[in-house]
Amino acid sequence: AKESSSDENGVRMIESLIPNLQIPELHHDKLKGIGKYVAKHKIQELFNELLVNILTTKPKDVKGTIVNLLKRVKKTKIPDSDEIIWDFGQNYLEIGDFETLFDTYDVLGVHHIPVNYMIDALSVAGVPEARTLIETKYPE
Repeated sequence: AKESSSDENGVRMIESLIPNLQIPELHHDKLKGIGKYVAKHKIQELFNELLVNILTTKPKDVKGTIVNLLKRVKKTKIPDSDEIIWDFGQNYLEIGDFETLFDTYDVLGVHHIPVNYMIDALSVAGVPEARTLIETKYPE
């Protein structure tokens, strides 16, 4: 059976850690299985989303906020793919953010920029899988 790219990424992540962990070779296959599981279920992305939310909102009740976020989070399948993303029912990018990006890339003032420019801008801003984000969360 062919491994998915996320499974391969999980295995590579674990393989990069193995030398530093000094774990006997006997356990390497089990660690690679853990890496596949973490990648397949997007566990690292889930924790990243939780951390970003906490650091952005700076709630007084961190534990309660995390519990509430976990209660409402949903896995969303990316169209035409086996991949999933975590959806907390809120967008970090609002219409005003897109308008600012648009204005920055619309240097000629023609009120039109290619979608690829927008994807480029989001990628430069550090948004992973920008194309997928745009197509999934902002279909209009």
